[in-house]
Amino acid sequence: MRKHDIYCGFFWLLLSLFVGGISLLSLGLGTLSYPAPGFYPFLISVMLLCISLILVVRAFMGQGEDPNYYQWPSYGRNVPITLGALLAYALVLEYLGYIISTSLLLVFLFKVTASRNWMVSLLMTAIVIIVSYYFFVVLLQSQLPLGILE
Repeated sequence: MRKHDIYCGFFWLLLSLFVGGISLLSLGLGTLSYPAPGFYPFLISVMLLCISLILVVRAFMGQGEDPNYYQWPSYGRNVPITLGALLAYALVLEYLGYIISTSLLLVFLFKVTASRNWMVSLLMTAIVIIVSYYFFVVLLQSQLPLGILE
């Protein structure tokens, strides 16, 4: 039995139940033709529930391999760095705007946590920004924060 998998699985299970409950009770689901604001969070919580159940069941059955975290020397530092970067991103998104804040986040994550060179980091960031901006602004016609570019 892998106790870390059990703990993580139960954490994600409880989180999925919480998000699903909030989506269902507070936001509503709507219909397939006219989804309410809680429709997509509810679908994601159902997917997360299924994945966490699979993780818990596999851990109880003793399946899976024990991860050897010592093979990844940067693993221990990447998690708090990534969480800090995401928190900073959430705090500056409205002020700097989508393009600038997302560019800074992606370059930072590609360069620091993924240890890519500058050319690869900048190229991958440009591709993600262009594709996501096209998808959200042009195709879905949603409004992203412009921030200081306004």
